[in-house]
Amino acid sequence: MLEPEKFNIFNYNSPDLALRDYFNLRKEENPLFSIRAWAKSLDFKSHSQLHQILKGNKPLPKKYIGKICENMELDSEESSYFLTLVEVQRSKNIDEKSLYINKLESFKQYKKVGFEEVKEFHLVSDPLHFFILEFSSLHTQKVDVDYLSLIHISE
Repeated sequence: MLEPEKFNIFNYNSPDLALRDYFNLRKEENPLFSIRAWAKSLDFKSHSQLHQILKGNKPLPKKYIGKICENMELDSEESSYFLTLVEVQRSKNIDEKSLYINKLESFKQYKKVGFEEVKEFHLVSDPLHFFILEFSSLHTQKVDVDYLSLIHISE
């Protein structure tokens, strides 16, 4: 199987990118390794479903996570991290996404990686930031700090 230094799940912020890189590394080691073979070993009904996941077109169904973690030989902490990546991707609202992002931050090895999107998430979670961003993109208004300070947004 893959050497640990070649594939580190904690270097990823997206489950589909992690899967794609893992597949490519496996393909490097064994040129006969294919999406079809991998899909079969993971009990996918069709290799096209795995192909769509690797391309980022479809989310990973939860029922395959255990089998994928086992196939990738992830330990329990790595598996939890991968599951949390999937949960972040599947989150429907900001509160849910924030909960899972905070969980990602709790992983000891993850903190060593530290990608900026997660650290800066709090900046975009406040509706005021979206308002200021949208206001600044208006071509008809000159962005005026004094005018912005008069605007009150109620929550």
